[in-house]
Amino acid sequence: MKFLSGVIWRSFHSSTSPYHKIYRQSGRVHELYDHTANKLLDEQYDFDIDLTIEAIQGLLEEMEAEGVEQWFRATLFKMWLEESNYSELSRITQIPRTSISQAVNECREYIQQTLKQRGIE
Repeated sequence: MKFLSGVIWRSFHSSTSPYHKIYRQSGRVHELYDHTANKLLDEQYDFDIDLTIEAIQGLLEEMEAEGVEQWFRATLFKMWLEESNYSELSRITQIPRTSISQAVNECREYIQQTLKQRGIE
């Protein structure tokens, strides 16, 4: 019993114990969550952003159906949205970084121009 109580006491008072790292974290200030203030009710949902995102997704689908070059740009753009590091994409796809960045920039410009032409933005 003395052994176990000693282990618990040392674990509680040690600055390197898991308990200290998770719960006490010496010198760190913790905030308590205010359950009475629901911030989600104060914010208004922006339908314009939702419509723009849907329009961009539709454009990417159209680009994939248009041809090989547009499919290449749209596919790399989607991959770039998930992993925004050109070097990592280059390792994954075995495509040079400059080609990836050029395709992503061309796709971004195409999407912006098409959205302007269609009056969405």
